[in-house]
Amino acid sequence: MSTHAPASRLAAALVGLTIAACGTIDSTGGATTGGETLEPTGIFAQNGVFVWHPSAFPAGVYKDRVVSNGFRWIAVQIHEGPTPTNVDEIEGWARTWRDAGVTVGGWGYETSDPEGDAALAASLVDRYGLSFYIANAEIEYKYTQDDHGDCPPELHPGPGVCWHPEYYGRSERFVNAFRARKPSLPAALSSYGNADRADLDWFAWREAGFPFLPQAYWNEYEFLDPVTCVDAAVAHGWPKAMVHPTIGIWGGGARGVVTGAEYAARLALTGTRGFSIYLGEVTPEADWVALRSEGGSAPPPPPPSGGCTNQCNPDARECLDGDRYKQCADWDGNGCVEWSRAFSCGTSWPGTTCSMGWCVGTPPSSSCSDECANGARECLDGDHYKECKDWDGDGCTEWSGAWGCSVSWPGTWCREGWCVGS
Repeated sequence: MSTHAPASRLAAALVGLTIAACGTIDSTGGATTGGETLEPTGIFAQNGVFVWHPSAFPAGVYKDRVVSNGFRWIAVQIHEGPTPTNVDEIEGWARTWRDAGVTVGGWGYETSDPEGDAALAASLVDRYGLSFYIANAEIEYKYTQDDHGDCPPELHPGPGVCWHPEYYGRSERFVNAFRARKPSLPAALSSYGNADRADLDWFAWREAGFPFLPQAYWNEYEFLDPVTCVDAAVAHGWPKAMVHPTIGIWGGGARGVVTGAEYAARLALTGTRGFSIYLGEVTPEADWVALRSEGGSAPPPPPPSGGCTNQCNPDARECLDGDRYKQCADWDGNGCVEWSRAFSCGTSWPGTTCSMGWCVGTPPSSSCSDECANGARECLDGDHYKECKDWDGDGCTEWSGAWGCSVSWPGTWCREGWCVGS
């Protein structure tokens, strides 16, 4: 969600680090902090909208689209690290939306000073009379980072990466500082959509009563499909009642445009209640209608044709033994899902075995060679950039095609390989 940390910057899974809890999960899935039980869903079980620039999303223009299509809250950016944003616009803008019956909150991008960011967020919530806050924690909070040549040997697990316990510890520091100022304010975490691919301290946020709003930007990558993102969140300990996906609707990310109707069909399969749109300013009117729902639930899926019955949960995977797995999808095209035949990990990816439905392990190296340093990014001009990854899955890195900052994040430009701006 940040203007300078797109969802593509993901890395390896967390290994062996334990942080002390600042709260507990009760038997209902709610969180407790300081003896007070926090609602596990609350406002975030309703559907909402993220807004970057208030002036681009006035109530006079968008009220009908928001209210008539079942969206109940709006979050506007109030800070970027230590810097307040939209300072001269929020107060009057928020008043007009409240008058329209919409709950108004704020979101902020967290950087390298958790205590300072938490204090600023709390003060801005008070200043504008906001009803909730969403913390956007991404690259500055990840355990696994790029190696810039100064990584200590004991924190250097492999080429190009470095472990950073200090970065990982920022989650607990932020929630402690924020809850000290706002012990009962509804607050949520917005971060990388697929928790399997980003090693933040998810535990600290969950235990402090922050529901998770995974950035399910399916328009960016296939692994950010809402169903996959929700499943990953649950696998990392989030009760499903605390998971509320944020879908990416803008002019097309790395995968291209995903319509509201396409998102609606996937949201209906997540089993969650409440989702949000990023960004409201650029969401076409047809997508608002396609995503229409009441009471915070996701839009219902279209009924299957032909009178058939689903045999399993879409995209579910199961190991049949240590090598073979099956996957649930509509393999025969009749509108219902069924289990596939058995697939072999050892045949498809030699050297791997099946674990929890997935092929894991390290396949033997191929004869290809890296074209660039994994994770490297370069600007091609003032707008376009490229990124180095193993895009074709052959075990070696190569450069991506050109991506436009102005298309993916309107109002930004490219600097040192990143889309920056405000």
